[in-house]
Amino acid sequence: MPDTDEFKGARKPHRKTRTGCASCKKRRIKCDEAKPTCLNCKKHNIACPFSISSSSLTSDSDSTQNPPSNARRFVPSRYQDQVLPSSVCQKRDLSPATHLTPTGVQNSPVIPTFTAEEFELWHHFLMITCPTIGDDPGSLRFWQMNVPNIGFSNQFVLHLTLALAAFHLGRTNPERRAKYIALAEKHETIALQGVTTVLPGLDSMNCEALYAAATLICFCYLAKGPQSGEFIAFSETGNIQWLILLGGVRSIMDSKRAELYAAVLGPIQEASASYKPAKRKRDSVPDYVQPLEELRRHIESRAATYSFDAGICLKVLDNLVKSFHAVYERIIRTGEDDRRHSPQVFGWLYRLPPEFTQLLIEKCSAGLIILAHFVVLLKEIDYYWFIEGWAEHMMSGIKNILGKEHETLIEWPIRQIRRAEA
Repeated sequence: MPDTDEFKGARKPHRKTRTGCASCKKRRIKCDEAKPTCLNCKKHNIACPFSISSSSLTSDSDSTQNPPSNARRFVPSRYQDQVLPSSVCQKRDLSPATHLTPTGVQNSPVIPTFTAEEFELWHHFLMITCPTIGDDPGSLRFWQMNVPNIGFSNQFVLHLTLALAAFHLGRTNPERRAKYIALAEKHETIALQGVTTVLPGLDSMNCEALYAAATLICFCYLAKGPQSGEFIAFSETGNIQWLILLGGVRSIMDSKRAELYAAVLGPIQEASASYKPAKRKRDSVPDYVQPLEELRRHIESRAATYSFDAGICLKVLDNLVKSFHAVYERIIRTGEDDRRHSPQVFGWLYRLPPEFTQLLIEKCSAGLIILAHFVVLLKEIDYYWFIEGWAEHMMSGIKNILGKEHETLIEWPIRQIRRAEA
């Protein structure tokens, strides 16, 4: 018989189990497997995974019932295990309105639960849509990395990325356009509820999210494609929706310029400064100098007959001439086109003064004639999928409103649009 001394201090045998709660397993202590709360979890006053699993199962079967008033409330301690409820891992049929907050507002980062349909949109946004709107390293980084990170804490931004991706898919898949447009409008509607909730409290903490959201909303408007009665800078009803949206971007920028440049816009400019895009040969550009000078003389000659200050139109026209120079001068000098004209084109719209915007709301002939000449620049960037078709649509709307009386004053821009299309 073996000497009993060698067994002195030996560990007392015990029944091994593999069915203890996850908290005890992680801390490597014996679990008594009591349900709904094991003894160790009760002792440390933490949420036992047994109770979480059982409650999630009952909530899955009857989600409309209110929790009982005498339900145990656990106070987190330093031993608290971060255990995801089984319902989060098991559900796969949740729509954005249920698995994301209804308003799209979120105070802390979350990992979104996507349906297969939403995964398609998310993948398309990151891999296909982003390179079409971020055509230099800084911009691409902003859309592919910064915006998704912002979206994890501000779900209205996440919804807008899905909406833009759906609009893009609707443009590139005509046979499934109706499906994708419906998805885009659903996500856009949810996002707008969130933006409306957060916007009144604009501050240094949420300005990045609101700036990203306002920019995405502008993109979504254009991505829908030309709409009946809507012409970007004017409309048949008088309500210039897109200029209002652009004004939202400008308001956020004016209020939080320093914060935005420190966080996102500054790094974008630095990353893009040394970028050298591919160039293509270009033999000719529109002869814009004389038509714009003739337009200036026309406005000056009619100034006394206007019921508004003609100086407003002349100032806007001067800015338009600068935009034409910025787009075409390098092409004239080098014979090459780098197709990086969107800042100059959208910049002109961005800087429109309220007084001129009011003339467009009233569909004043002088304002619309100047706008017709701007459309020539807009046509220069219709290689962007979200701009395609807008130049022709705008020119058609301007022509219909001005009528025969002013037809000769917009002959040059009409001719340039047709030539570019051919």
